[in-house]
Amino acid sequence: MTSLKKDKERVLRVAEQIILALQEQGHACHFNGQGPRAKKTNTDGWKVRLARLGPGFPSMELWLDRYPAPDRRRFWWGFYATNPKAMPWLMERLPNSLQPRLPVLTKSHYKPVGNRSWLLRKPLTRREFAQPIEERYRVDRFYGIYDSTPASDKIVTWRALDFYTRILSHLYGATPVASDIVCDGVPPRVEQTTFRIVRDTKISQEIKRLYGFRCQVCRKRMEIEPGEFYAEGHHLKPLGGEHQGPDVRGNLLCLCPNHHALFDYFAIPLDPALLKLNRHNLRKSFVDYHNARARRRRIM
Repeated sequence: MTSLKKDKERVLRVAEQIILALQEQGHACHFNGQGPRAKKTNTDGWKVRLARLGPGFPSMELWLDRYPAPDRRRFWWGFYATNPKAMPWLMERLPNSLQPRLPVLTKSHYKPVGNRSWLLRKPLTRREFAQPIEERYRVDRFYGIYDSTPASDKIVTWRALDFYTRILSHLYGATPVASDIVCDGVPPRVEQTTFRIVRDTKISQEIKRLYGFRCQVCRKRMEIEPGEFYAEGHHLKPLGGEHQGPDVRGNLLCLCPNHHALFDYFAIPLDPALLKLNRHNLRKSFVDYHNARARRRRIM
């Protein structure tokens, strides 16, 4: 099987997972009742329309092509429009954290390669990947993110879903989320038995690296693919809702998805002395907050 055909199957697999998760969230999108379809692009790859925001509004698309760099096909997820008013409508409703900070890509930035392909004249740098980018061509308008790493299907799904969920929550309001979520940063989902939402921050990434992505409770480490590991950062006093906990090291644990689910719903108490891994100091007030909630849950 050729790499082009394999990538077609891959982009369809990821698209199906994203669509399923968006439907479970209950977002007001228009989905294709016949399921996702892959179309070949003039950038040596494939694209799939995930959903539409409505007639005349941007559509949500997933691409897998060589446009940002010629060495291999990379994912892009974002919004596409031909209506000249559609993309400005979207952009002006986004907070500063989601606004592009890189120069707009235009026709002058790409070049023909072969007979039917177009690629960027200068491949994106590592810094330019994983950041929102706006593209304005003669008719087509794009706003989205190019993925930087050869990640597994699950990782790509989580990253794309995080992006879409954040955008849609700003456009139409937040959907119901777990207690460890804040509305201005809806996180990626993790495939277990069903999808649930996971909070991720820069400090939680530091904590996960501190523990080598091992769970502090059970010491287990999920290997997504050779050399690529996955863990989740949990805030003992959640960041959003009624809790308003801070995003600081003393409020964070590194957990596997199973234990994160238990802690997220205050299903088990915490005794720092019983943690199998403990390389940073947890603030007692946050531990007490979690345990008080856990006791209240057991009484109820």
